[in-house]
Amino acid sequence: MKEMLIDYIQHVFPFFLTAAVAFAVSCLLTPAAIRLAPKIGAMDIPKDNRRMHKKAMPRFGGMAIFAGTEISLALFCHDDPKVITILIGGALIYAVGVVDDLKGLPAKLKFLLQIVCAAVLYAGGIRVDFIKNPLGIFMSEGPLYIHFPMAVSLIITIIWIVGITNTVNLIDGLDGLAAGVAAIASGYISYAAVLSGQYGVALAMIAVTGGALGFLPFNFHPARIFMGDSGSLYLGFMIAAISVLGSTK
Repeated sequence: MKEMLIDYIQHVFPFFLTAAVAFAVSCLLTPAAIRLAPKIGAMDIPKDNRRMHKKAMPRFGGMAIFAGTEISLALFCHDDPKVITILIGGALIYAVGVVDDLKGLPAKLKFLLQIVCAAVLYAGGIRVDFIKNPLGIFMSEGPLYIHFPMAVSLIITIIWIVGITNTVNLIDGLDGLAAGVAAIASGYISYAAVLSGQYGVALAMIAVTGGALGFLPFNFHPARIFMGDSGSLYLGFMIAAISVLGSTK
């Protein structure tokens, strides 16, 4: 019984520590982001009926989410070259979001830059190379997996990463919504990865969960800060990228 308990702790502790570091950094830096946002002009001013808030709000919470997740990944997943590629891609998409929060980017340019960030991941080996044959259960013979040519793999990978990135970006309209959905999605994918024996993927994804959860207490209604595009683009990008490494998309 004692050996089983020790074995359980040894398996669970790395996940707890990874999430805890991401949560702590994100939680500690969010108040700093609240103070910094007005000084650098990262404020969301309600100019139309689409916005639910009535007063100017800081929108630089992505800084805390980014720092918490990246620091945790760098500390606990640095021995995986593909995670390093994802860290670089995450930094690039975060930079795109920061520029958009501060200056405002044209939609077409922002979309193009998202494609570039996704292409960086593809070049680093983060690719959707195959899918399980959806007709396999009806076929006694035939391939279990369908493998894609390089060009098709590139297109599908970019569509997947850019699509999920913008999905999280587009739902960032209500207090706590985007961060909450990102935390639930990344937490579930981490759990599914553990069940599949993909502990590296699970560890990387739980860092995203911790980063999102650390920001949430300041983003629940009534929110004190928004994550901005820097946060929503980053969360969507990281969920999409890390899930490519695992079996759960």
